[in-house]
Amino acid sequence: MAADLLSLAAPSARVGPRALDAAIDVLRDRVPVVRGARLELDVGAAVGILGRNGVGKTSLLGGILGFLPTVGRLQAFGEDIASWPTHRRAIHGLAIVPQGRRLFADLTVAENLRAAQVSRTSDGPEFDVFELFAGLRELLPRRAGVLSGGQQQQVAIARALLRRPRLLLLDEPTEGLAPSVVDQVVSALAALRSGGLALLIAEQRLDVVAELCDVVAVMRAGEIAAYGDPTSVDVREHLLAL
Repeated sequence: MAADLLSLAAPSARVGPRALDAAIDVLRDRVPVVRGARLELDVGAAVGILGRNGVGKTSLLGGILGFLPTVGRLQAFGEDIASWPTHRRAIHGLAIVPQGRRLFADLTVAENLRAAQVSRTSDGPEFDVFELFAGLRELLPRRAGVLSGGQQQQVAIARALLRRPRLLLLDEPTEGLAPSVVDQVVSALAALRSGGLALLIAEQRLDVVAELCDVVAVMRAGEIAAYGDPTSVDVREHLLAL
């Protein structure tokens, strides 16, 4: 069963152009909901997007993935992807773990994981998801809808990894999780980064982002108000003002 889901190769680092170089507005109904968002993300690095609900974090991720239209420069791994449809961006190496997990509740975990490989995947680093999440194999025959929030998040991350992305976007990956489960998710994401995967993480928790990310973008009212080291005074002042 496991062999059908994933070739169990060791993760490998990649070298090349920047994973993400963006300076964009994101539009809904032709109205900018994210304005002047500037992000730079190197291969194997991690950037956190911090902010309260409703400030534009999900919209920014949606623009990068092609779910929402954008205006401006949007490059991934040296290619201009601004005009590309979502499926082409996925093949190029972008994948998301969405807010709320969005699993197929009536399907088993195994079926949810197989769904990730129905269409053509990217050629990013390969990870053994059963090694990353020790209890995942035991969940394979269970329906996704009966799992705990933490178990569902593990499945959602594993599903995204089976797309073999080079850049993984995560929208509120620790939302609603118990502290012990948050620690497990953070450890897993740190391992992915060590294996060469670039991470763009939208979060509300500074402690999570500070542990994983080199750079933090603090969002307020659809704009990036501060950008820099998560321990910097400027970043912390803007977080306090949220």
